[in-house]
Amino acid sequence: MAPPRATLEEVLQKILLNSIMDPVTDCALWQGPAGTGGYGRIGWQGKSVQIHRFLFQQFVDKDANIVRHSCDKPRCWNLAHLIDGTQFDNIRDSIERGRFTAIGTTHGMAKLNDTLVREIRTSNLTQEDLAAKLGVSQSTISLVRLGRIWKHVKD
Repeated sequence: MAPPRATLEEVLQKILLNSIMDPVTDCALWQGPAGTGGYGRIGWQGKSVQIHRFLFQQFVDKDANIVRHSCDKPRCWNLAHLIDGTQFDNIRDSIERGRFTAIGTTHGMAKLNDTLVREIRTSNLTQEDLAAKLGVSQSTISLVRLGRIWKHVKD
């Protein structure tokens, strides 16, 4: 028989007991386990959930999917620092705050590098031939040539 699940009150008590307040930033910082990206995690109804999202859904908006941090601290769960948004908002936040670094060869799925991008820009081959040669799609070749992707690479 599975152990009884914690009540909401018990989970909230655990969050409070395992957190500290930062007097400078007013962040409520979880000191317990964290998952990918440093986001605090806790068990709720048989699942491991992100604390900031859990609390936001419990007390602000039960339908919130993307919960953003205005403080940029993944372990913070202060509701005054949390904002509902979209994935687009979240990505924009990370770019504006200098956290979005997965461009070019630092992106784990990159098939090109700076040298190949320069070759694409200067080659007389057709987009289709270049795509076949480099193992990418014709649309990737087109986007590189139009300057819509790999913009950071200078000629």
